Amino acid sequence: MKYIHPRHQPYGLAAKRGLQSSPSTSYNPDIVLEGLGNMKKLRCLIVYRGNYKDRGDLVKIDEVSQYLPNSLRYLDWPNYPHWCLPKTFQANNLVELHMSDSRITQLWVGGKVRTLDLGLTPNLVRLDLQFCDDLVELHVPVGCLKRLTYLNLRECKRLKSILFIKDLESLEVLDVSGLHLNELKDLTPSHSNNTPQQLDFDGNDIEKLLSSIGNLHKLVYLSLSWCSKLKSLPRSICSLQHLRVLNLVDSYIEELPEDIGQLECLEQLSFSDSEVKHLPDSICKLKRLNTLILENCKVCKLPQDLGQIDSLNRLDLGLSNITDIPPSICKLKPLKSLNLFGCSNFKKLPENLGDLESLIRLNVRRTKIRDVPSCICKLKHLKVLDLSECYELEKLPENLGDLECLKELYIRDTPISHLPDSISC
Repeated sequence: MKYIHPRHQPYGLAAKRGLQSSPSTSYNPDIVLEGLGNMKKLRCLIVYRGNYKDRGDLVKIDEVSQYLPNSLRYLDWPNYPHWCLPKTFQANNLVELHMSDSRITQLWVGGKVRTLDLGLTPNLVRLDLQFCDDLVELHVPVGCLKRLTYLNLRECKRLKSILFIKDLESLEVLDVSGLHLNELKDLTPSHSNNTPQQLDFDGNDIEKLLSSIGNLHKLVYLSLSWCSKLKSLPRSICSLQHLRVLNLVDSYIEELPEDIGQLECLEQLSFSDSEVKHLPDSICKLKRLNTLILENCKVCKLPQDLGQIDSLNRLDLGLSNITDIPPSICKLKPLKSLNLFGCSNFKKLPENLGDLESLIRLNVRRTKIRDVPSCICKLKHLKVLDLSECYELEKLPENLGDLECLKELYIRDTPISHLPDSISC
């Protein structure tokens, strides 16, 4: 038996020798568990089931204990229903451990209450404990977990300390979202050449980022969303020369650093539902930026040279205070999506809108536009046009039928009384 994967059975379990696979087959759960005991070279075990926490027909820990082979290198058991792993299972060969949303409080019987002693799994490369809300402490002996590259502690709200993180020499991906942390400095690795590439710090209580954030020189992805106490970013963040994604959704940040244009590799910038009121002119220097999301923020004016962002293909201004958009925006040849939904102060589309030759989706729903420029009919790739709830819009361009790719046209709750004849041609 090389592969078992009856996900659609009441009890789903997948087992692999090495990383080989073969067509999936369904087995009785009891037969599967008994068979595991004979698979002395089993390396990968994946167990799936619904939410254990809401069910009473659980697999007893004593039954599982006699079947987990010590040869396992990969164990993935979401919603693990028990408070510890079987004491007969030795995990010296374990490389990846995924036990998200589980009831586990300690790895083995006899350990500290609600404590994982990771000294018992020294060779881990990936550790996923997200949503383990009963977990209080992680015990990591000095020199342990030297190979760990991925650590996910999202929503482990009862954890008392994560100071051990700074000693992880190989860490590349770190998620400590929702831990109510008020400082980031303790997460800065003591090994300057081994800084993380991805950092999720969402939903924490941090009030200020220290300038040391600029020392995370390998950082590619940084998310500080839902940090409701964070009001500013240090200038040093602009020294993150490899940063590609910066998420500041639903934060209280009021302004961006004036030198944000120095983030020459930045591809995605999102600060929707934030307090940002002004975009620095230097943002126009972000030549690789392809996604800019300003939805429901306080910005009321865009930089005049926004059209210099050569790679921009998505611009989301929905529910913002924008009153107009600069004519230079029509230089954005790659732009595919322009969202102005709910911009109640927005009154006019640019006259050269037809120059956006790649535009696929245009949403001006619930704005105050009074007309649609006839040049819109040059948008040969436009598929979706939403003009709903534009209460001052009375007519459409007569040559609207030239939009040969148009699939969806929304004009609900507008004064428009008839459609152009060209649509039916």
